[in-house]
Amino acid sequence: MGRMTASVIIEKTAFSFDKPYDYIVPENLIDVCKPGCRVVVPFGKGNTKRQGLVLSISNCDTVVELKSVLSVADA
Repeated sequence: MGRMTASVIIEKTAFSFDKPYDYIVPENLIDVCKPGCRVVVPFGKGNTKRQGLVLSISNCDTVVELKSVLSVADA
């Protein structure tokens, strides 16, 4: 089984960045990171902590370099 990834829309981004970004869901967050929940993710070159909304969760069988979800904001 591949890694789980989350498609996340980042809150308060400029229009040019207004698109979903993919993040790896760490093992310890797989049970709580669901579509519709808010998450904290590193964003941009400075890895600024930003809040985002999970649009979907999927399996990723390919090896790609992605940043990881830091935490889930919604219980």
